[in-house]
Amino acid sequence: MRRIGLVVLLLAVVVGMGNGQTYDATIDLSVTAGVLNVDLYLASTGGMSAVLGDATLIINFNSSALTYIGKDAGMDGRWDNGNNASYLDVEASSISARASLSVLKSGSGSGLNVPTSPTRVGRLQFTITNAEASPTITWRPTTALYDFAGNGITANVTFVNPDDVPLPITLSSFAASVNTGDGGVKLEWKTASEVDNYGYTVQRKSDGEYGDLAGSFIAGKGTTVEPQSYSYVDRSINGAGTYTYRLKQQDMDGSVHYTQSVVVMLTLADVPEAAPREFRLSQNYPNPFNPSTKVKFSVESSERAVVKVYNTLGEEVMTLYDGVAEAGRYYVATFDAARLASGIYFYRLTTDSKTDVKKMLLVK
Repeated sequence: MRRIGLVVLLLAVVVGMGNGQTYDATIDLSVTAGVLNVDLYLASTGGMSAVLGDATLIINFNSSALTYIGKDAGMDGRWDNGNNASYLDVEASSISARASLSVLKSGSGSGLNVPTSPTRVGRLQFTITNAEASPTITWRPTTALYDFAGNGITANVTFVNPDDVPLPITLSSFAASVNTGDGGVKLEWKTASEVDNYGYTVQRKSDGEYGDLAGSFIAGKGTTVEPQSYSYVDRSINGAGTYTYRLKQQDMDGSVHYTQSVVVMLTLADVPEAAPREFRLSQNYPNPFNPSTKVKFSVESSERAVVKVYNTLGEEVMTLYDGVAEAGRYYVATFDAARLASGIYFYRLTTDSKTDVKKMLLVK
């Protein structure tokens, strides 16, 4: 979510008040399932308080990036007729890439003071038609007419035009698939743009509830309009079945948002073979081999593991595995020696605390 701070200045001096009133107008931007939500807020920040009469909040947007939907009636705020009889229903409209939200005071209502804390007026919604284009959300850069009731004075108010604002995090894809190379489930997602993105934590549903996967946090790119790609492999699965995932995305200010879920089904063949919590390097199979063979190993505690192949001169031939291995499961790496000469080769498993070496025979 992105909040853009704007300052609204009451240019005319209100009769009998001595000082003009200052108002802050702010925007919250959020994205949900391809829809950009624009929440508009007002707050009183200085001088004497005044009752809000008729007011129209106007923004410009890039029609090449966004298509106007309308207002979200369920998000109308303090001045909505559903909450206070002093005002008619909040209205919204759009003409030539310009959207507006109007607060209309009823003839019989006494009106409401603009509060000192930001209070939502309403929400405008847009379909994101081009996530790679800038939405160019800006206030109308001209003076608009406002009536702050309670004193009979109509005053001119100017909105300060902010800098162009990129879209918040726009997830262009999110998919889950069986990780055929090393077991588990591989999650991949891409963003078209990001705003204040601290990072992601992968969540998996179990017994109807989502929970964070340990060690799954991946840092975001902050603010960028460049497309980004991310991936994570869940190797903690211990049985066949249907698994549901989503991403918990966190902003720099601590705000949290959730993506839509993705589902993947695993068969018994997709689930890593369980192993005792022990350091073990098995004999390759088949052996002798031509041209490929498999190397199976396990570790006694989750740590970095490296499996390398060497020739009889002690020269490194190939790295079969280099990464964090988890205790309680077997890992299987394939050695393809199609381009190597027949002979004896050695393969070595190394962790932070132990090492084991075995030999194998390539016969062509």
